[in-house]
Amino acid sequence: MNQSSLILILCLSPLAVIFIAMKMVLWLGETAEFVAKTKELERMQHGPYIVWNEEEEEEEDEWT
Repeated sequence: MNQSSLILILCLSPLAVIFIAMKMVLWLGETAEFVAKTKELERMQHGPYIVWNEEEEEEEDEWT
């Protein structure tokens, strides 16, 4: 490796470090948001569920 390649690597390495750091921060932020949303959904009350029947809806539309 000659001297100019070494200088180029040393000059561009801060950009690579910043890029990697930004990706890690984004990844950690999205992971934390996902975990928080998952916990929120787990605490939500589930049911009672209403079965949606498309045929009944069409029959109701015909009468109106």
